[in-house]
Amino acid sequence: MPPGLAVFVGDNASGKTSLLESIYFLATTKSQRSSSDAELINTAAVADLGAPPFARLLAEVERARGELSVEIIITRDEAREGNPIGNGSGIARKRIKINKVARRAIDLIGQVNVVMFSPEDMTIVTSPPANRRRYLDITNSQIDHRYMLHLSQYNKVLLQRNALLRQMRERQRNPLNPAVKEELRYWDDELAKAGAYIVLRRQDFLIRLAALAAPIHAQLMGGGPALCLDYLGKVAPAARAAMLPELKQARPPATPELPAMLPHAVRLSNKVQDEFATQLAAITVEEARRGVSLLGPHRDDFSFTLGHAPDAMDLGTYGSRGQQRTAILAMKLAEVTLMEQETGDTPILLLDDILSELDASRRQFLLDTVQARPQQQALITATDLDHFTPAFLANASLFRVEGGKVTTIEAQ
Repeated sequence: MPPGLAVFVGDNASGKTSLLESIYFLATTKSQRSSSDAELINTAAVADLGAPPFARLLAEVERARGELSVEIIITRDEAREGNPIGNGSGIARKRIKINKVARRAIDLIGQVNVVMFSPEDMTIVTSPPANRRRYLDITNSQIDHRYMLHLSQYNKVLLQRNALLRQMRERQRNPLNPAVKEELRYWDDELAKAGAYIVLRRQDFLIRLAALAAPIHAQLMGGGPALCLDYLGKVAPAARAAMLPELKQARPPATPELPAMLPHAVRLSNKVQDEFATQLAAITVEEARRGVSLLGPHRDDFSFTLGHAPDAMDLGTYGSRGQQRTAILAMKLAEVTLMEQETGDTPILLLDDILSELDASRRQFLLDTVQARPQQQALITATDLDHFTPAFLANASLFRVEGGKVTTIEAQ
């Protein structure tokens, strides 16, 4: 793949999105569109010589901190589930090699950073909270390895804690019984310990992202109310309010050799943890009655608003489609800058057929912004070249995608 700008043009269903999705998957080990790895294997793939159907991704990456080789193989063994081969379900297994050494997914995330912008992202403002939490988790995991470790541990603890709460409900165990209370207290402490850093990091991320997105949004809108991104969480409200001035302080950008660190993370995280544990203890009876964990970052959200309280307008409820699109565009462009500040590496920008979703002025703003970053590798897909200016195309490598094959378009 050439450095700088690259434009991939082709008809719908020609394979353009699959190309960008493969790069996104190599960076995050997750699909942009699917929650199941098994769905990433071509449904036409068949078992061969006793081997299950599989997909293979291979990349050679040049980074400021050194070259990197990545290989991911996804296999689907549907026969074990009693399913006919080719129906898209079944068990998926993922094998990862980094520089030819077998590693875990957690070791790959953050090695290559990407920002992907697709038409589906236009619904982030209006989508259910789970989609916004997923956005926070994938983005923060790329820029902060510690976040990813805490998230993995939190999900494991949450699973165990929910199982205990269901058992208490089904067996009508008294949550105020000293033995039962002590058992639940252990999982309360583990949940608070793992969840505190997640809450802290999300709060910090949205503060910094909003600070970068607001001026971009103002340029796009020609002024008007400021775009605000606010973390909506019920965990440790007092601790989070107290730390806001500290989180808003400027900090030096990272370098490839020295990624940015959240200042005083242990002290701030401990404050969130203490209040989180106190909150959990106060709702023990209600959680036991309902058989599920009612408080934690797994239930948090964030909002898009124009203006500040009490006059803020919620874009998800009252914003027009144009306002929602402008907010997402500003957020995605800010994400590129923030990721660079946090890691010292410029992320790969993937723009999947997004130009047709924007009006002329916002489309030109996006292209101008991308073109103004000479260190940026940007891969852009489109059904035709009509939305690009001659000046932009003159600085880009052009490719045609047909039937899943990529060929070079010679300069005219």
